[in-house]
Amino acid sequence: MHGAKSVAEVERQLAFLRAHFAGFEEAESAAPAPAEEAHVAEAESKWVSPEEEEFAEIDRTSRVVWEGEGGVRVTLEAHASRSHHTGLRLWPAADRLSRILCADPSLVRGRRVLELGAGCGLVSAVAATLGGAVTATDRAGQLPHLEKCATLGSSAQRFACEALEWGDGARSPPWAPGRFDVILGSDITYVDGDDSRDALIGLVRRLVGESASLVLLCHHTRNPAVTASLWRALRRQWPGACWVLDGYDTLAACGDPSAPAERRAGSVTFALS
Repeated sequence: MHGAKSVAEVERQLAFLRAHFAGFEEAESAAPAPAEEAHVAEAESKWVSPEEEEFAEIDRTSRVVWEGEGGVRVTLEAHASRSHHTGLRLWPAADRLSRILCADPSLVRGRRVLELGAGCGLVSAVAATLGGAVTATDRAGQLPHLEKCATLGSSAQRFACEALEWGDGARSPPWAPGRFDVILGSDITYVDGDDSRDALIGLVRRLVGESASLVLLCHHTRNPAVTASLWRALRRQWPGACWVLDGYDTLAACGDPSAPAERRAGSVTFALS
């Protein structure tokens, strides 16, 4: 667990979130009509946070040098155009998760680390620089770009690359359960009302198995309803411990219809074990 939170603090937060989201769960018991689901998906695709706009200000084929706490410095190649595949862009959740790792390198140092949906490989490069033995994964079509990013910067940021997907037609992961000590993912949980999210949770369950692996999933809030739905899905489907490592106030605001928009903006990192 991230050192800043005691067991008692985590339990207090979980109790508050369960109570805070009770109204959402009661409403969810009456399944939303397809039109409502479509409305949520449409809002998700159109709403862009100020943080995302900031990260989008990268020249279209830029070499990006990212710097974090403790002198961590990695080099990537990213695109800013919204017409590009999402995996070629640098996203706020990847930045946030990378900074969480920099603040507590013990999360990955000396550990076998797997990143899901790595995109440009920022989180993988940071985890490798901090001393993790990292394997970054993404769709087969994304691998050439990911492999290129794995060769940039210093030798400390090197990581292995493998194809891995989830959802209909996806092959089972080639590793035995528990092969990795830490599993990371950033901005791979943004789809609501879609089988992809449940398939992702199922994949992570297969990768962890009965082991003590730690899973960190960083989700950037674009639509508060999607964030709230993700929290409910994790609580419902994850068999072990599930807590909020970072972004607790943002998640709480997503369950409060009266909360101002600026309180709902930001990233939430869920920890599973």
